[in-house]
Amino acid sequence: MLTFWEDLLCLYNKKNQKIKAIVLAILLTISLVGAEVFGYFSDGTSPDSSSASGNNDYSSLKSRVDALNLQVKSTPNDIQLQQDLGNAYYDLASVAQKNAPNEAQENYNQG
Repeated sequence: MLTFWEDLLCLYNKKNQKIKAIVLAILLTISLVGAEVFGYFSDGTSPDSSSASGNNDYSSLKSRVDALNLQVKSTPNDIQLQQDLGNAYYDLASVAQKNAPNEAQENYNQG
């Protein structure tokens, strides 16, 4: 049978655990909400990005898409390769939307 002091210590530990859990939940909630707000208002580009680097990105991504297209034609059953091609197309479209809209329109019309 527990003594009075042991009961008090046990109650204190339970209360202390509840407080810690509540504080942890609040901090986690604040950090998740803050990250979501930051992600919502951030467009993912750095303020010092220039169109020259964007055109280089477009050219390199275009080359990657062309290379992946050739690989997919030679091995059409490779699912990972198809996923890589889809991701490369997405990346190419994201860069083209801002840095090379005319070229992107030409590529769209060709497809």
